Amino acid sequence: MINKPLIITLLIFIFLFSSDVFAKFVDTVYVHADSIEKKFLRLDMPWRYHAGDSTIWASKDFKDAKWDTLKTRLQLNDSLLNDWKGIGWFRKHIKIDSSLRNKTIGLIFLQEGASEIFVNGDLVQEFGKIDSTIEGEEIYNPYGAPVILRLDESLVYTLAVRYSNIRSVKDFDWYRKWFSSAGFESRIGPTFRAIRSRVMNEALNMTINIGIASIFISLSLLYLLLFIFYARRKENLYYFLFTLSIAVTFSSSMIPRFFADDYFQKVFWSIL
Repeated sequence: MINKPLIITLLIFIFLFSSDVFAKFVDTVYVHADSIEKKFLRLDMPWRYHAGDSTIWASKDFKDAKWDTLKTRLQLNDSLLNDWKGIGWFRKHIKIDSSLRNKTIGLIFLQEGASEIFVNGDLVQEFGKIDSTIEGEEIYNPYGAPVILRLDESLVYTLAVRYSNIRSVKDFDWYRKWFSSAGFESRIGPTFRAIRSRVMNEALNMTINIGIASIFISLSLLYLLLFIFYARRKENLYYFLFTLSIAVTFSSSMIPRFFADDYFQKVFWSIL
């Protein structure tokens, strides 16, 4: 005979246990020195999220357990994006191992909007300017420039991000046409490795793109000279236009990085 009270009690226990495990997964990220030495720790799991704006949400002691959860990248094809109102707060608790006490770690940040980053209630970095209007907001993408977080004797830290991307809501149709996400991405790693990663990535991208562009610019000039001296060979004109277009393509792939604070410049160079 099935003992119904026992089954009900067991189901309640399983539900409470699984809820507690999920809450810990959502709320706390464990950072170990050995693991981040090998690879960056991606913070792409759901964060606690609340729409709106209030300075008390930066506080270390603020209770955010009743907040909703949302992935910070804000993919435009995500059904949960309905919770995004253009401005809001994201919170994540970070627990470090004792070997990281009194050291620094690097927080790598990429975004499409504007942000303010708080650690234990203290503002440590601003990227752009947050505002509730398109006109007042100033976006900025740091393209992985690391934020240096100085740790103390504590083992638990509260990371809070005040974030806005007003255009993604108030001009949604236009924004969705050119961008696939509206949020931010972040990773944690050793300070030196985070800085070196940024420098090496920028140098490598710049070298490859400029190198390839230079080759095709040289070829385009050669075909242009051939056309000038042998005007009857019109195929040289077509070769000139073709190789020049390839050179422009590789050159323009790097240019948007110089317009990290302008949506329309990004779109223009993407089209080109």
